Amino acid sequence: MEEVEQVIEAVSPIVAKLRKLSPYWDENGPIENPEESFAPVYA
Repeated sequence: MEEVEQVIEAVSPIVAKLRKLSPYWDENGPIENPEESFAPVYA
């Protein structure tokens, strides 16, 4: 059980960093309508 707790402790900060890098994640959670927010613009 201790190993599981160690994994949870190690993974939590990694997930937090990845969420900061993700354009699909806002400070309060996932953004609404990501398809519209990141739709490609064609010339």
